[in-house]
Order: sequence, then structure tokens, then C-alpha cells
Amino acid sequence: TEAGLEAFDHIVHRHMESALGQAAATDLLTGLPDRDLFNRRLLPRALQEHERVALMIFDVADFSDTVAAEGVAWAREALLRLASVIEEATPEGAVRARFGDDQICALLPGMNAEDAYRLAEEVLERLTQGPGDLLRVDAGVAAYPEHGENAGELLSATFKALSTAKRVGGSGIVAAR
Repeated sequence: TEAGLEAFDHIVHRHMESALGQAAATDLLTGLPDRDLFNRRLLPRALQEHERVALMIFDVADFSDTVAAEGVAWAREALLRLASVIEEATPEGAVRARFGDDQICALLPGMNAEDAYRLAEEVLERLTQGPGDLLRVDAGVAAYPEHGENAGELLSATFKALSTAKRVGGSGIVAAR
């Protein structure tokens, strides 16, 4: 019937819009949520649903210079390796996202900064193992509510810690104070 066809068309259209919206909010290389989706929905939801949340942001050291020297294929492999190691190391329920050209984060519901720091150490240790070139990565760690009472403050504290780790260099981790 005409009404049935219209209902079907409406369902298909909604499904298509949903799929397009999801694709637009997903990083094409890693398949992870992008920064916009993370900031708009994933981080605020985690803070609403959990009393304690840790955030780790990993940054591939000297990314631009290395891409210039080694090429785009190296960059692709480096980011995929980092995403894979973070996925392997983080517990079920962790939310990972691609944050920028050379950054991947992990949101850890129920974890404090100390536990997240140990997890970041595990990620960096795993990156030193296995085949291929050494992948140098810095990390910043912060936790809600200790280092920020809302999403913006938590992100700011984590980026400040990451900035310090990058200044020190050498695949370091810095926890927010």
C-alpha cells in the first residue's frame, strides 16, 4: 500500500541519515570517533554517568617532521599501531577517539589518575615491543573530578599535562597536578 511504502521510505531515509552522521563523526583511518563527537557527546556523557573518569591523550612525537622524512605510509602505520596498542591495553568500557593528526585519547570510566598513569605506562611499554621502528609517543593524564569539574576543565588539565610531557620529550607521561 501507499502508506506502507511511505513508512518504509521514511525508515530508510532515517537510517541513511544516521549512517551518514556516524560516518562523518568517525575517523576514516582508525575507525575511532573523531574529536568533535568525543567533545560533544562521549566525554560529557561519561562525566554524567560516572563519579570518576580518567582521560589519557597520546601524541606521536615529532609527527610532522617524521612524516616529512618517512612519508604518509609511515604516518598511517604509526597511528594504526598506536590505536591498536591502546585498544589492547585499555579495559572494556574504555572509549577511544582520534583527537588530531597525531593524537589518540582514551576515556576510562571508573578509573583514577594513578591507574590511568599505570595504563599509559603499559601502552608506552607495548609500543617498544614488536616489529618495526620505535614509535615515540608522549602522554598526558588527568582525572575527573580531581583535575576538572567539567569536560572543559578535564580536557584542559590533560592537554596541559601532555604539553609538559612533550617539552620533556623521550616518550614521557605527565599526570595533571
